[in-house]
Amino acid sequence: MNPERPKILLVEDDQSLRELFVLALERIGEVQAFSRAVQALPHVAQADVLVTDLALPGMTGLELLDHLEAGGFRVPTLVITAHEGCPMMDEVLRRGIPILKKPFRLQHLLGAIRHLWAS
Repeated sequence: MNPERPKILLVEDDQSLRELFVLALERIGEVQAFSRAVQALPHVAQADVLVTDLALPGMTGLELLDHLEAGGFRVPTLVITAHEGCPMMDEVLRRGIPILKKPFRLQHLLGAIRHLWAS
């Protein structure tokens, strides 16, 4: 692990957003990006920070968090979502996991990642 560049695991199903987020996140870290949560699971142990969309096909972002918790993984996590006020978002907030609501500025994403990694 490079102490100056975190390994960032990104799960975003929208291809254009995923590509945009990768370009931004590569400024501050090494990025692995996936369109589905189940694809990201084998890579969680190597991640310094997880960024996941909440509404994903198949396994949702909340189900991904549940799976990680059940497996004993402790990865600083940021949830991104366009779905305000849904029960999944309420549960993420209840757990104290930070959320960025789409649309957001890329500098907010980078700042949130820096903050999580420094914690």
